[in-house]
Amino acid sequence: MRVSDNMKYYSTIKNMNNLQADYNALLEKLATQKKINRPSDDPTGMMKVLNGRQTLSTIEQYQGNIEQGTTWISATDTTLNGILKLLGTIQTATGNYGTETASTQAIYAGQVREARDQILSLANSQLGGNYLFSGSLVSTEPFSATPHAASTETGMGAKNTYGGTITEGGTFSGTSNKTYVVRMTANGTVGTASYQISTDGGKTWGAVSNTWGGAGTDTILLDDNGTPLDTTDDLNLTFAAGNVGQNDVFYVKAYAAGYYKGDGQALSLPVGADNLADYSTPGEGLFVPKGGVGFDVFQILTDLITAMETNNTAGVDALVDDLAGAREQIELQASLCSTKQLRLEMAKDSLSRLDKQVTDIVANTENANVTELGMLLSMKEIALQSTYALATKLGENSILNFLK
Repeated sequence: MRVSDNMKYYSTIKNMNNLQADYNALLEKLATQKKINRPSDDPTGMMKVLNGRQTLSTIEQYQGNIEQGTTWISATDTTLNGILKLLGTIQTATGNYGTETASTQAIYAGQVREARDQILSLANSQLGGNYLFSGSLVSTEPFSATPHAASTETGMGAKNTYGGTITEGGTFSGTSNKTYVVRMTANGTVGTASYQISTDGGKTWGAVSNTWGGAGTDTILLDDNGTPLDTTDDLNLTFAAGNVGQNDVFYVKAYAAGYYKGDGQALSLPVGADNLADYSTPGEGLFVPKGGVGFDVFQILTDLITAMETNNTAGVDALVDDLAGAREQIELQASLCSTKQLRLEMAKDSLSRLDKQVTDIVANTENANVTELGMLLSMKEIALQSTYALATKLGENSILNFLK
């Protein structure tokens, strides 16, 4: 087979182009120090890198959540320790009250009132504009200086399709604050549309129902005492005529009589896949009873101040045990801060190990070996120079040179 000059030129130029492309690719990798600069370099490797980066982004979000939770727990712990010190001062004054003169008793009464006001202020502490002890109702100031009667607040979602009005009825007889939420599960007409009810502010939901009743056919009953929708004191929502849309929401915030206007729902954050960690301490179960069980700190302090300011020594003595119980109640919740903090630290350590593993995988897949690249670049440069030299010789291969 005869090899023509054109074939020689074509083959040489092709080799030069291929070598130049390889040389340029090595230069790019050496400049970026990465083996993969575009998906076409290594589609499988690029997919591994992208998945790794997504995982690292998720880990970063979890780590941010842990930092947020840690800050909240630290603020809670500091606040509760301050309250416990004030309660210690009150206990000292209470224990000494009966053996002191009238003038000293008056001083003790003033000290207890001042300490009580400081405790109230600490119980209404905020972090980043959110109240520490309001449960899930972080924008609601949790404690009032004087007790309030049982009450309710009603509202609806800002993006609701329904444009009518709702009216709350009935009497709240619960012993703990609750937030009832009604969520429509399908488009429909008031009185017939299906819905679900949550009694914990939307954390969990009951079964889907399309039964409307109570005060009228356009009314949904909200059970508040454990008896299945058959008592006259159940709360209810009555709707004006009209249509509701799927996922329209309506709520009733119900407050039991007392000092507390938060709820009993602890705040939680995802700190891993399918791993939620509580980081807040609701005021319910901390300063007021939970489910009717426990001590009402502010009621005890109010009664104590009244007894002291009226020189009622027997009344003061009668509150000593309740005061001790209230302090133990707060001490228990304060100790749980350490447990919550430990869980976050364990999650943080686990995420740190995972972060290193994924970072190593991404780096090993994506990053180039600079030393190896330097050697390959030198080899390509030699090959490229040889090809240039060969091309020069081919250019000299003419009939005139042959006749010389």
